[in-house]
Amino acid sequence: MKQISAENEKELQELRVSVLGKKGSLTEILKGMKDVSAEMRPVIGKHVNEARDVLTAAFEESAKLLEEKESGSSTSK
Repeated sequence: MKQISAENEKELQELRVSVLGKKGSLTEILKGMKDVSAEMRPVIGKHVNEARDVLTAAFEESAKLLEEKESGSSTSK
């Protein structure tokens, strides 16, 4: 999976909100679940939840790497 790329914490937070936030793209998919047939809802729901988990982990890892990068650059000044 491609790593999430952001130059700073603010940019990363904005990206996270645009995907996982209250009005984010993944949330919009979840809202659309009401239009999915009852038979397909569990299948699609499972995939959406897995995607959310993967994205959440990727955002957390990117935040950690960004924090390490920023703390490393501030100590080298």
